[in-house]
Amino acid sequence: MHLILSVASKLGVNLHGTDVVSAERVGARNRWSRAPGDSREGAGAGAGADRPLVVRLTRRAVKDELMTAARVRRGATSADLGQSSAPRPIYVNERLEHPNCLHYVRS
Repeated sequence: MHLILSVASKLGVNLHGTDVVSAERVGARNRWSRAPGDSREGAGAGAGADRPLVVRLTRRAVKDELMTAARVRRGATSADLGQSSAPRPIYVNERLEHPNCLHYVRS
């Protein structure tokens, strides 16, 4: 929940916790990724991308506002989101299988 609210504020959208129905990671876990702070070397050390975050919003207008802001700020990165990893681009896509859902993907 904190991550999507941070992304929304970075994109310039005033999103409240009451606008979000659910937020969850989807897809298979990367079996080679390491836990934060685990510095073991070897195959898979530092490998793996974050799983997509699917966010379901209460209203379509909120989703459209977030999508428009993401298109305007297409070059946004994760620099100011308070994460320990290197800044990476932020991608926001519609999830067409479910209405009022968005994919937030950091690759």
